[in-house]
Amino acid sequence: GYWLYLRYKSVKKTGTIAKAFLKEYPLPEVARDYVRRTEEDKLIERIQKNDFIQVFGVSGIGKTSMITQVGWQLKGNFEKVIWLSGDDFSNISENTEITVAYQNHPYKLDELLGKYNILILVDNLNQNVKGFRDYFRRKNKSNSRCVITSLQANADKDETYNLSYVDIKVSRAILKSGRVKPSMSEITKILYRVNGYPLILRLAVNAVDNGDYTWGEFISDINLPEMEDTERNQL
Repeated sequence: GYWLYLRYKSVKKTGTIAKAFLKEYPLPEVARDYVRRTEEDKLIERIQKNDFIQVFGVSGIGKTSMITQVGWQLKGNFEKVIWLSGDDFSNISENTEITVAYQNHPYKLDELLGKYNILILVDNLNQNVKGFRDYFRRKNKSNSRCVITSLQANADKDETYNLSYVDIKVSRAILKSGRVKPSMSEITKILYRVNGYPLILRLAVNAVDNGDYTWGEFISDINLPEMEDTERNQL
């Protein structure tokens, strides 16, 4: 069945032609509590101008969530959107022949890139980035686009997009997205300590909603120092 399809991690060679086998996943649904980020519009502008973009940043910064949202926004502009996992990749070069399986139906990615305008989204690709980029550019004949997420920048500078902390407006919206709303005073204290790290903010919301903490207990648990008035006013 669909989820039992083998995830190949090796590249088989026949003569001088390398062959790779990957699995295509459905484009994930956008989380109900996802808060839109201003970076989305900037990323879309970059995608429109560049055929290959690497979104990079630390774990939990929101790379997967953002390219999921962007994928749904741009879906109508392409004949097909393909979601791949970087964990399935191995030694891919510009000369590799890639076969992708979707619901046990294999197809040649080379042929798809030659005939159709598609958007390829590769989540968590942290090795062989330039090899896949070179493959994509060699096979791309129909103005397709490719966006990958990685922990570090591996591509050239004009091909990368650094995703950092969310801004104060988005941070506040995340903290207010749960059933139990923190007060403005509590939000100010949390953001002073946590900054705009979306993973920590969402974990806090879930913990309070599940009854593991109150907002006051969470603030005490992260051992907040006292803020100066000037620092408090900045938030």
